[in-house]
Amino acid sequence: MTDELTLALRKSAMNYLGRREHSVFELKQKLLNRFHEASDDLVMQVVGRLTEQGLQSDERFADMFVRSRVNKGKGPGRIRRELEQQNLSSALTDKALEQNQTDWHQSALQQLDKKYEPADMAEFKIRAKAMNFLYRRGFDSDIASRAVEVFAKSEGQF
Repeated sequence: MTDELTLALRKSAMNYLGRREHSVFELKQKLLNRFHEASDDLVMQVVGRLTEQGLQSDERFADMFVRSRVNKGKGPGRIRRELEQQNLSSALTDKALEQNQTDWHQSALQQLDKKYEPADMAEFKIRAKAMNFLYRRGFDSDIASRAVEVFAKSEGQF
C-alpha cells in the first residue's frame, strides 16, 4: 500500500509541477488535501525527493510568483506578504524581489494611469483614493505619494 501511495503521490506532484511551479508548502498542502490517507512524513519525503532531483524549487517558484504579481500590477509589500503566506523565508523573498529589478515607481504610475485621469488629481478626495488604491496594491507610502504627485502633473500615458 505504501509503495502504491508513494507512487500516486509522486505522480500527482509531478502533474502539479507540470502545470506551474509550486512552493514546498503549497505542494504539500495540495497532496495532503488530495490524499487523506497519506501522512505528513510520507508527503514530505516525496516532495523532498522531487526537490533533490531539481523538479521542485522554491527559488524558481518565488521568481515566477514575483514576475506574475508584478505583471498584475502588485507592489513589493503585497508580493512580500503573499510569499510569506507560502512559508518562504524572508531571505528568499528578498532575493526574488531584488532579482526582478522592477521600477516600482513606474509600476505605480502605470496602475494610476489605468484607473485615473491626471486632471482628476486636483481634487483631494480623488488623490486620497488614488493613494489608498496604491497602498492596497502593496506600494509603500513614499512610492505612492511620489507617484500621485508625478501623475497629477503629467499628461498620463505611462
